[in-house]
Amino acid sequence: MRKKILILLIFALSINKYSLDIFADTSKVKTSTIKNDSTILDGEIGEWDPELDDNPDFDGFEIEGNKPEDGDYYTISVTVPVNMEFYVLPNTRLPDGSFYSPMYTIKNNGSKNISVSIDSFERDGETLDSDTVPLYIESLTANDNKTQMELKLCGVEDLSTTQVNKKVDLWRLGELTQEEKKLYSLSANETKGIKFHSERWELPERECNKNKAMSNFTASFIFSINR
Repeated sequence: MRKKILILLIFALSINKYSLDIFADTSKVKTSTIKNDSTILDGEIGEWDPELDDNPDFDGFEIEGNKPEDGDYYTISVTVPVNMEFYVLPNTRLPDGSFYSPMYTIKNNGSKNISVSIDSFERDGETLDSDTVPLYIESLTANDNKTQMELKLCGVEDLSTTQVNKKVDLWRLGELTQEEKKLYSLSANETKGIKFHSERWELPERECNKNKAMSNFTASFIFSINR
């Protein structure tokens, strides 16, 4: 049986959601522009060295792309957020509230240019109280007894302006191509941003006769070396 090695690093990120709680205590919401509790991920592909446990052995493997020359190693090292949040906050001028997401950053610590893509976004199972219903990231359908949101993940190229350069529809992620899932490329030592965005959501009191909708999600990112 042949195996395949991909020149990429996959990272699963836990997303804590406190969404659509219109009666939330908003004094606890931190509204700083950039929020980043982060960790560093390292991955490597290259010539196998029996003295090092973390180098791959190419013998008998099928390689996606070109096998590195002897002594030439390709290293992926990125600093990524360990959790992310978004909210729908009360707004006296907007009956459905206002969407808010902090900015999070991703930094390329390696020497090679890399691509950053979102691979999956899935709701985790959770135990909710009697006044809370799950939040579903999917296309809005009225009167189906589900509280839904059409959520996007956005790539921000320039942190000084926070202007969004790419939006990826998380609510239809399974329909997108790999290119459509790509957020941006990062040069060596470069940092760019990610944040959530939504313009369409439902209120739990209308759809489910409950006061709150809340769910936890897990997102998987793919970091791959540009060729």
